[in-house]
Amino acid sequence: MIKLQAFLVRREDMTHEAFREHWLTDHVPLAKRLDGLRGYRTSLPVAPAASPYDGIAELYFDDVDAFKAVLGPDSDNPAINDVDSFEARSDRHLVTETVHYDALGDRSRSAKLVAVVARAEGCSHEAFLDGWLDGVNPEGVPSIRKFTSATPVAPAEADYGGIVELYVDDVETLRTTVGVDGPIRAADLAGPITRALPTNGGVVGWTTVHPVEELVQVALDD
Repeated sequence: MIKLQAFLVRREDMTHEAFREHWLTDHVPLAKRLDGLRGYRTSLPVAPAASPYDGIAELYFDDVDAFKAVLGPDSDNPAINDVDSFEARSDRHLVTETVHYDALGDRSRSAKLVAVVARAEGCSHEAFLDGWLDGVNPEGVPSIRKFTSATPVAPAEADYGGIVELYVDDVETLRTTVGVDGPIRAADLAGPITRALPTNGGVVGWTTVHPVEELVQVALDD
């Protein structure tokens, strides 16, 4: 299974509140009807004013062909046609996701850190994959309930090495665990949360973390 993870930026003539209203009320029902959709999650930044993005959409498909059939450059469907109504641009990442452990349960709402991890300068994708999760111990942080990692389907075309997601129960736990509301470089974090983020300096460059609240729109096992 593959996942499209899209970091969304609203139109310049829209407020974040107007973006959120259109996205969740008007667009999500259209996206939920996409052919071949296996799972769908939407996330909003904990601190919208501090975030470079207004939301994160995650859409799961069986494979790249299934994704391209409905969201490729030649696709035409109501969800695609609605995008310009609220979105100025999106940074789209097509990835393969691995769930390392999951104690979150079936809840539809949770909070998480989305950490975008770059390769160190001169590091190949293969070397990055071999070492980027060395020393990562999310199970050693009691508040972390789920840990996933993802790597690009086409690494040669990506400006990052991987994406890590750390789930906690709610936004208040996220604030307590992380100590910040807005995006921040991982190097500026302190405390137990750092044990759950890639820090292998031999292969890891910068890492930016985004605190968000997630809502499951279509569960993977539906």
